[in-house]
Amino acid sequence: MGNCELGIRNSELGIRNDGGAWIRPGTSWGALAETSPVRRRCLASSREARSERREPQRSRGKNAGAARRPQLITQNSVLGYHDRVATIDDDALVLDHHHYRDRHLILAVLTRASGVHRGVLRRARGGKAPPAAAAQVLSHVHVSLFQRPHAELADFRRIELVTSSFPLSRDLATSAAGSVVAELLATFCPLGEPAEKSFRLGVAALDALLSGAAANVVVAYVQYWVLALGGVLADPETNALEVGTTGARFLEACRSRRVGEVSGPVPPAAARWLDQRVRDEAERPLRALTFLRTMAE
Repeated sequence: MGNCELGIRNSELGIRNDGGAWIRPGTSWGALAETSPVRRRCLASSREARSERREPQRSRGKNAGAARRPQLITQNSVLGYHDRVATIDDDALVLDHHHYRDRHLILAVLTRASGVHRGVLRRARGGKAPPAAAAQVLSHVHVSLFQRPHAELADFRRIELVTSSFPLSRDLATSAAGSVVAELLATFCPLGEPAEKSFRLGVAALDALLSGAAANVVVAYVQYWVLALGGVLADPETNALEVGTTGARFLEACRSRRVGEVSGPVPPAAARWLDQRVRDEAERPLRALTFLRTMAE
């Protein structure tokens, strides 16, 4: 065994290492290891790697440290912890609401630009001016909400009333018709998909009900157009064979006129045909529609 392997720390002898360099007496083990050519190359590579990692931290100016901050990930990329939060500020129709815990509400709204959203309206049923007054079914409101990635419910930051549906409660048939309109829009508008035409249809139906239009006419008009916007209606000639001549004229009036310009009454054959079509396409019970028909009997 050579002197280099004996570990003599304070030897008076000059020891030559494997690389041929002379080591002075009193040299520590760390210095002894650094004198090896292989060790020197490893240390050099390690110093270069550390300098490259520190390089972004040496930048100066207003963008200093930007490389160290977590980057926001757009919605088109893989979602992670620092995802971008979607914020929506738009007009909307209230489609449904129910209680959540002691003071909150869960709302389903149909916005003009981004479709149906569900979220929590916090402290809606408490305080001197509860926001629940603006959360009546089919009310036209202006909402501000934000949706976190992967979250099932959004958070409503603000809700302002534009047109209230509360006057519809003075008449049971009109109130039930408003509930049917909201139920149809909630059923046939997919969650999160733009549905501006459906939003305009709901606003027109609300205005017609508030102006005194017949409840059955407004319901039939909305039934026709949710089926038409969904692309499930056949051509007028085929429909005429199923609803008769009078029913075909009524459906043609719904197709070519505004809701306030369609005159009633609704032909029974057309009403039954529209009810059956929306039930078949919805694939779930329409409770508000069933209540309206039961009340008419």
